[in-house]
Amino acid sequence: MAPATTPTGPAPAARPDSAARTPAPAITLPETLMISLAARNSPDVWPRIVSSPPLHYPEAARSESIQGVAWVLALVDPAGRVLDAWVERGLPELDAAALSWVSRSRFAPCERKGAPCRFHVRVAVLFTLH
Repeated sequence: MAPATTPTGPAPAARPDSAARTPAPAITLPETLMISLAARNSPDVWPRIVSSPPLHYPEAARSESIQGVAWVLALVDPAGRVLDAWVERGLPELDAAALSWVSRSRFAPCERKGAPCRFHVRVAVLFTLH
């Protein structure tokens, strides 16, 4: 009897039984608090920036009179430091400056069940020329 084939060629070789049964190593991560609806979280636990550097306005965007809001999502550690950040919505000319500003900002720690925890936060970074 011929081996089974797929439209692109022979079927892939089966993995040895020992590889199929080996569990992946356990990874323990701190709990991450998801800040969502105001009704679910009182204002005293909402994330807030406690310190931030001056916001750099890119000269190319300034010379072109580009203004707007960059929405940045950040993952913050239990101590209030940004672990990761990415632009959710923004303007290409302003996105890098917004990411840099949020990444260097510090947040008030959040707690869950009495212990500090990681959390996600959405930050509006406003660029205006006045």
